[in-house]
Amino acid sequence: MLLRFYKSYNTLALISVPFIVAGLWLFSFYTEPQEQYQYALPFMGEIFKEINENKILAYFLSILFISIGSFLINSIFNKYEYFDRFVFLPALLYGLGMSSTGSLLYFNPIIISNLFVLLAYQQLLQIDRKEGAKSQVFNFGLLVGISSIFYITNIILFPAVLFVLLSIKGFDFKEILLSFIGLFTPLAYILVYAYLFAGEKFTDYYQHLEFVVHFKTDWNYYEIAFYSGLILVSIIALFMLIPRYAKAGLRYKKIIKVYVHFSFWILIWTVFNFFYLEAIDFTAFLTIPLTFLLSFYLVYLKSESFASLMFNLGLISLGLMIYLG
Repeated sequence: MLLRFYKSYNTLALISVPFIVAGLWLFSFYTEPQEQYQYALPFMGEIFKEINENKILAYFLSILFISIGSFLINSIFNKYEYFDRFVFLPALLYGLGMSSTGSLLYFNPIIISNLFVLLAYQQLLQIDRKEGAKSQVFNFGLLVGISSIFYITNIILFPAVLFVLLSIKGFDFKEILLSFIGLFTPLAYILVYAYLFAGEKFTDYYQHLEFVVHFKTDWNYYEIAFYSGLILVSIIALFMLIPRYAKAGLRYKKIIKVYVHFSFWILIWTVFNFFYLEAIDFTAFLTIPLTFLLSFYLVYLKSESFASLMFNLGLISLGLMIYLG
């Protein structure tokens, strides 16, 4: 019943998402922020630290920006017809993914960073084979650069625009150059800020930025079950997507190509952060590609009763991740 509600074209389903996220984030009042701000640029880390000292403010800002991300990702998937019907399921799954572990329930930089990543993804979808893409590739670089201010390793996502250009339009030096200019524009402003205002604080930031191997070994049984389930469902969804892709028109094949290229670099980003940084939980960023795969699985699974069962099991697992994590 609940799954059918979010698979339907019912505005109440979309409106309910912020309230569900708000309910999950109530647990944040009983936890202390992890203060993992070391991969946000210096002044950003200080801003987030100050905000989290006021738990009520941090709570409402988290709900606000996660809700904006939920609405944005839902709009993207429906506008570009990733599904053959209008659904509100992506909005819910994004909100749940961003609330998936108790260690993430504080106002952290990746909540804001994800919004710019989603806007950058939208720019890639606007690239057309027959038209110039100068504004789109510049905007993509600019948005990835801004997201890197909040989480420096987001620069790893930049090659996605190069692969999308090569697969859809072919090599265009001017467009590639514009994407680089877009990427470094916000970072240049930050360097000017550092030179004029931050001084030694900015230098200290780079001195303490250590890239060391960090592999988590203390997995709990519910974490193993949760992530194993996500991996399994994602693989099944990919196999379900193949026949639809094969029969689809050029427009659908293009948006899936964009999704695959973009998701590949998100996966690279995730592996890098998972193995080499003591950073924010990797599931938050992986939420973007997972939202599509999980939605696709639940929307196109032939047995609606089995889809509902999987959905409910996922909700139970999510609850365990939050309240036992």
